[in-house]
Amino acid sequence: MLRAAHLYFEMGNLSKVESTLNKLTQVVPSSPEAWYDLAGIRAALGQKTQAIPALKQALDLSAKRLAQDRSAADLVTMARADVQFNPLRSSPDFALLVAQAPSNALPMAETPR
Repeated sequence: MLRAAHLYFEMGNLSKVESTLNKLTQVVPSSPEAWYDLAGIRAALGQKTQAIPALKQALDLSAKRLAQDRSAADLVTMARADVQFNPLRSSPDFALLVAQAPSNALPMAETPR
């Protein structure tokens, strides 16, 4: 499905990309990257109210994964600089989401043993 989304993107068919990524999040709901990509394409399509919950899901899943594997990608840090989220930057909800401290930046005293 991810390959299909990339092909649709290359063809410039963003609505098909969104539809395919939406299906991917249903098939693999535990994938932070699937939700992150869905949020990004929704932002690009101007679907701001749908992009924020998808991004929240991505960041929540990323935080859970980082709690288990501190070497995993930190999607909060990525979202702060990712240009695909420029349409959301004026949203207070977006600001709250990316204001979270990176999950892999816990002080050593708080690291689970």
